[in-house]
Amino acid sequence: MLLCPSDTPAPSDSLLPRERLLAATALLTLFLLPSGTAPAALSSGCMLGVWLFSGAWRKNRDWWREERYWLLPVMLVMLLPWVSLLWAINPAPGLYPYLQRTHFWLFSLGMACITLRAVKPAHLAIAFIAGVELVTLVFFLMQLGAVTSPKVTAYFLFKGYITYSLLLVLATAWISFLFRESADTRQKAGLLALMALNLLALALLKGRSGHLAFLALAPFMAINLVGVHRKWALALTGLLLSGLLLSPVVQQRIQLAISEARTHMIERNPAPVTSIGIRLALWQGALQTFRDYPILGAGVDGYQTAMQRIFPHWDLSGTVKNPHSFYLYIAASYGVVGIALHLWLFGAVIRRAWPCRNRWQGFICLTTVVVVAVGSLSEVTPLQPQTGILLAMMIGLPNE
Repeated sequence: MLLCPSDTPAPSDSLLPRERLLAATALLTLFLLPSGTAPAALSSGCMLGVWLFSGAWRKNRDWWREERYWLLPVMLVMLLPWVSLLWAINPAPGLYPYLQRTHFWLFSLGMACITLRAVKPAHLAIAFIAGVELVTLVFFLMQLGAVTSPKVTAYFLFKGYITYSLLLVLATAWISFLFRESADTRQKAGLLALMALNLLALALLKGRSGHLAFLALAPFMAINLVGVHRKWALALTGLLLSGLLLSPVVQQRIQLAISEARTHMIERNPAPVTSIGIRLALWQGALQTFRDYPILGAGVDGYQTAMQRIFPHWDLSGTVKNPHSFYLYIAASYGVVGIALHLWLFGAVIRRAWPCRNRWQGFICLTTVVVVAVGSLSEVTPLQPQTGILLAMMIGLPNE
């Protein structure tokens, strides 16, 4: 179904307990996703358990057939890593982590079984925003030295800052949509203040992927804030980007990337040591793997084996699982077949969400796809727990 409904659900008097429980666990999962892997794993596990064992997946007799235009590619993408074991070049392919994470796509099916009579899409967005802002509060308190890093968020805020920066940008975009939908002046002022705090946090983070994602979504945020007036929207977009680029942290990260890239190209070190140098070498290896196995790829867990053949003098044991680019990972691991399946999937997702782009269902799905697409340039974002689960949930968000 491609028609976009009203965001206002029908009366909930006839809701079944399993429908309420599935909606509650979805809200809890979105709230806890930004907090770290462990809370997200527990809450998302509860959501899948409710979906599987309560019978919520039996939505109606014809539902699976009606939604097959996007459900079929989701199922094929989920099965692809398992099927690729048949041709994987790794003599002993491991199950960790990418085979295990194929279950992320089950969240698309779970979300698709949620009825909008049980929860509004806006409430799902607010749950996610609240979770991001809670972590952002901890981040600012830590910057001020007021608190030490809690164990739950320590990894996420520091070693996982790339993922956090992406979630922060996404939450900011959703806040801009709340601003657009609100008619209350005080509420609008509060939302603007929240966006400003998020921009400050983003300016203090080292995540270049988050900075690029903000660059991609800034025009949409500007339109939500000032409307479709082109001059005002362009001016505000420029102001937002200038504010980010003036950050010393952002400028330092840009200069570091340029310096490391130059060093790598000049030295031609077969065993690069800089962050950019290592990434460029990983990309080179992925392209060579795709040229060697163009149709089906090297199979799941085959990229590391291929890299050891391409760079025999570089000690890659236990350090290289992916090329730090989702696009190159798919090309190297699954070849043209994998590329075609993912293009089919995301084409179906955009086709489904685009008619609703001015409503919550479409906006949060499309912006999630944009953020994940940008993050996937330099990381395997759909295979990370927070962004992978979030992407799957937004893809499955129902259009009822």
